[in-house]
Amino acid sequence: MTKLTITDLHSLGAGVSRLPRSEGRDEVYLAPGTIPGDTVEILSSQEKKRYQEVTGFRLLESSEEREEAQCPHLEEGCGGCQLPKLRESSYSSRKLQMLQGQLRFTPEEILPKRVKTLTQCGHRARIELGFDAKTGPFYRNRNKEPISIRTCPIAHPSIQDSLVHLNILGSLSRKQIPERLLLYSFPESLKPVLGMIGKAPPTELPSEWTLNFGAIFFQTSATDANFRWIKEPSRPITYLADQTPIPWVPGVFTQTYPRMAAEILRDIREFVATEKICTAWDLFCGSGSILLNLPQLEAGLGLERSPAAIDCARKIAPDHLKFHTAHLPREGMQFLKKAPKPDAVIVNPPRAGLGKLWIERIGGLLPNTLVYVSCNPQSLDKDMQMLAPLGFSPIGMKAYDMFPRTHTCEILTFFKKAE
Repeated sequence: MTKLTITDLHSLGAGVSRLPRSEGRDEVYLAPGTIPGDTVEILSSQEKKRYQEVTGFRLLESSEEREEAQCPHLEEGCGGCQLPKLRESSYSSRKLQMLQGQLRFTPEEILPKRVKTLTQCGHRARIELGFDAKTGPFYRNRNKEPISIRTCPIAHPSIQDSLVHLNILGSLSRKQIPERLLLYSFPESLKPVLGMIGKAPPTELPSEWTLNFGAIFFQTSATDANFRWIKEPSRPITYLADQTPIPWVPGVFTQTYPRMAAEILRDIREFVATEKICTAWDLFCGSGSILLNLPQLEAGLGLERSPAAIDCARKIAPDHLKFHTAHLPREGMQFLKKAPKPDAVIVNPPRAGLGKLWIERIGGLLPNTLVYVSCNPQSLDKDMQMLAPLGFSPIGMKAYDMFPRTHTCEILTFFKKAE
């Protein structure tokens, strides 16, 4: 029997233990689902290049930092949350520890000293699940096996209440059964919005679905702009970006945690006011949530690859804010070269970050102030190294628990370019 005492948390959320080896080097074990202070017996493991991954264990002694998880699917292996059993008194410090482990190249004096947290349950306004006729809504566990989802404590209450109705298929044929489901909660709607992703739209829906969802749409992929309403909303759908209601249609990105996103918008607004920024570009603007929440701007330019998102932004944009469809850096350079250089540029790239090509082609057009919103600390860390030769240095960094009970955070970083 191999026993492990978990001594640390890996930056990606797994418990860490080290066993001495005869040649003097420790053998490292990563055990997802454990926390520092746990003692476990290994039931199964898989050898990786630099460590052993524990794929099955029996808990022998519980850590003082452990508490009973609220999710009934945890014991089935659901990996949607990496930290479901961490006691609240330890949660913030452990989250900060993992974050700092991901920001390996960030100057120590810039590293966040805390992670802003709000609630850890009932916050998520958008979830995605697999779907089939046997299990209904499901999420794949760490072994890629489907787990039937009956409830989800991190989801908004309206989404949680709707899950029970999705097991009723009614007259749906095999071809019309969706492959994936998207569930959204919007502030002005008492009932959630259901998205169905599959090969063929249904001709008739189960009555439980039409009664319990405010609107239902079909797409062939989650980013497909060619959606079709199966049940149309009774009025246009909007989502709140801080206090700004922005039009929404299927295929347009929305934040999973609107309350925390509002905190980020307020901190950007405060920075813009303090720095007396009057003009700005937002080069991954989505449907305009950042620029539309900066009332002090005299002029702003937003670029985004999604035409549907740009249409949403334009519907409510004042005259001094211009929004255009462009997929930088491959297209849209004409907008940047023709526009006067702004006081600041704002970027909120996808998880992969800006990347080498973007920085090489756009970097020379950037002004002295850069505001970088990141949902992936590791890609931010890499981009920071590539921005340094262009003269950009971070002057401030804030962390937000945008993804509670997981290993990652949203990071807001302010850069200044050396004069």
